[in-house]
Amino acid sequence: MFFSRIIYQRWFLKCRLSVCTLLFSCIGCVGGGSLGNDAADGDYDSLLVINELMVNNRTGLCGPDGEPADWVEIKRLADSDDRLTASEFTLVVKKNNGKENSLPITWKQGEGIAVFFVKLPKEGACVQLLSPNGDVVSEVTYPTLAPDEAYARGDDGSFEATRWQSPGFDNDASGYEAYCQQMDDVRVGPLLIWEVFSRAEKRKDCWVELKNVSDSTIDLTGYALVKKNRLSSSSNPLNGESYYLSPGKTIVIPFKLGDAETVILTKDGQFIDGVCAKQTYYGISMGRVDGRKGLYFFAAPTCGRENTAAAYRFISKAPQLMRKGTKGEVVALLGVGGGLVHYTLDGSLPTSSSPVLADTLTIHKTTVVRAYAEGDSVTLRSPITTATFLIDESDTLPFVSIAIDEADLYDFNRGIYADGPGYSPQWPHKGANFWKSWTRNAHVELIEGSQRTLASDCGLKIFGGFSRYEAKKSFTVKFKNCYGNSSFTHDFFATGSPTELHDLVLRSGSQDWNRCMIRDEFFTSLMAEHCPSLLIQAYRPVSLYVNGGYFGLYFLREKIDKHFVARKLSVSEDSITIIASNQYLEEGQKAPFTQLMNYIRSHSMADVESYEYVKARVDLQGLIDYKLGEIYSGNTDVGNVRMVRSADAGCDGRWYFVFYDLDASWTGNKPTASYYLLSGSDAQQGGLHNRMIGSLLANPDFRQLFLERLSFHMHNTFEPKHATAVFDALVGAIRPDMQRNCERWPQLSYRQWEKNIEAFRARFADRHLIVLNDLRRLLSITPDEDKRYFSDLPRTE
Repeated sequence: MFFSRIIYQRWFLKCRLSVCTLLFSCIGCVGGGSLGNDAADGDYDSLLVINELMVNNRTGLCGPDGEPADWVEIKRLADSDDRLTASEFTLVVKKNNGKENSLPITWKQGEGIAVFFVKLPKEGACVQLLSPNGDVVSEVTYPTLAPDEAYARGDDGSFEATRWQSPGFDNDASGYEAYCQQMDDVRVGPLLIWEVFSRAEKRKDCWVELKNVSDSTIDLTGYALVKKNRLSSSSNPLNGESYYLSPGKTIVIPFKLGDAETVILTKDGQFIDGVCAKQTYYGISMGRVDGRKGLYFFAAPTCGRENTAAAYRFISKAPQLMRKGTKGEVVALLGVGGGLVHYTLDGSLPTSSSPVLADTLTIHKTTVVRAYAEGDSVTLRSPITTATFLIDESDTLPFVSIAIDEADLYDFNRGIYADGPGYSPQWPHKGANFWKSWTRNAHVELIEGSQRTLASDCGLKIFGGFSRYEAKKSFTVKFKNCYGNSSFTHDFFATGSPTELHDLVLRSGSQDWNRCMIRDEFFTSLMAEHCPSLLIQAYRPVSLYVNGGYFGLYFLREKIDKHFVARKLSVSEDSITIIASNQYLEEGQKAPFTQLMNYIRSHSMADVESYEYVKARVDLQGLIDYKLGEIYSGNTDVGNVRMVRSADAGCDGRWYFVFYDLDASWTGNKPTASYYLLSGSDAQQGGLHNRMIGSLLANPDFRQLFLERLSFHMHNTFEPKHATAVFDALVGAIRPDMQRNCERWPQLSYRQWEKNIEAFRARFADRHLIVLNDLRRLLSITPDEDKRYFSDLPRTE
């Protein structure tokens, strides 16, 4: 340790006074020194090891050019220096693509730990230390690491990713403390990041506090806040009422941190200070304290005030909850800090008054365990760990488990599922709690087979329109930065391809929950196969559990938002415009849509030039497919309208259509094709679509395209055997678990569900002919057209 301190002090002075040149993608080593002689016996593998490395360094140790740089730390293991004289070694970085870089380094006799700056691939690589004779002395293969995350060697020789980096010091609490102290010897200001709050409910409420730590007033001109390696969108984020900051004063800057939660302070583009707040959890902040060195965690943020709240150098490691026995034994594995573990079994957040988990806990039924480890005078309590343990469950579907305080669901005043004080007895019960856009803190897990493939704190809110008043309600699971992650990438829908989701929808069956429960899933999946340009949500049936109790059969769905549209169109999220029902602007810029609709109202689509204008701006095949899907399904809830567009350069800029929410289909009301095609008032449900397609049908080219798509769907999509096969596959996937769903929600008996399914299936035989004959009349399809497109499909009256 004595030697490592000398090395660090000498290097810190060097890095502030000079700039080194990049060689072989590497930067020179800490401590310098000249070449020496080989060890007498060459037995280097028992003397030196790669001890720690840093990839994607954004806010930590700076290289000789004053910017954060990647590094590899080498440590001497022998108790004596006798066998290790000053020697030339080589660091080799072997990339995943087979390429490699090498850097000669010098180990000085008497050194205990040395740090060498090496550019390391972010996607993972193998790092080797070679002896003077070319033998491998030590090597480590590291995975993809998050920004500011180190890969450190433990006492047993194994490596793990850690936020507690300690370059130049031992990989333990004392080493991290020494590193924090040493870092502040070079982070001298005059302006420093004083506190960072990155876990606000809304990202716009995140902030960074800066402090003038000098004895003089400073000019803030030239200072900027940076996230990820990009300047913030504001040209000068420090532009308060004055560009000057008096000694000892602070300024608070609203600042939306990215997922990496790194914030960097620069002066004229040069690195000054940086903080990675990724270690923090909901409700706490990170910053500095007067008279003390390094960064601390605060249990209570102190925006704009002195950081006098209790300050902690560390955060206790969260307990790991694992099943020990074949039934219900649960064991808590404590991390560094080792404080008492408090737990709950009812979904609520544990507190200091919750029971203490000693060694094991035995449970006899499916249970959600939530627990945290206490801290001490230097260690803040851990984040809360949540884990669902399934006991004797026979569901065939994947499990989704939600943990949430029961009061957040059912309390009269604050429960999102409750009627509440504002409940109106008149349908649809506006004013009720379930109509409010409240979000409550929760935890979600996705369990597939024996694997927990998703586990994250999240927000939970009621999802849907008029289905909110139904007894069985749908939910939105929101991934947000304040809970830990703003998105997750996983093969959520078992398609073989991972999908990045910012929100999950747990759909109850909506207004079809007490009939067939699968209307929307059936009609959307029916069209998805043959309508490549329609935007359609993926789905997957799951068994939902809430606080350990079975809640019913639900459908995991994508949420329709800018993320969904960007994903489907392969464009940037910032480029998206979404127009919803009644021409409501949901996202983006409305002007292009307004211009398009005004053009359609004022021009005849029979004119070739006018038609070409619209054709260049609208996905015409998608419009036809959308309308034919609505007609075939007999959807009466046609107010669910979403047209989307991207303004990305290189994108075609056309308007596309989202086909969704088909619960109100094949019901008692049986509208004819005119309901979906005849042009009328734009204020009517579906009016803007009717205005568009009704005008376009006057053009012969569009009419031909319409008839071609109609013929295709009649012979493929709506063909009875095909429709039946799609339907039966969906029914077969949920049938084994439907009995239990009906027991949980007895408003629909299993026997009645089977009757409803059979009645629904029976309609496939002639539904396509009913639709075709209706369109034959409405469009006055000529004998020649009928012969060309539908000669094998009989007319029925």
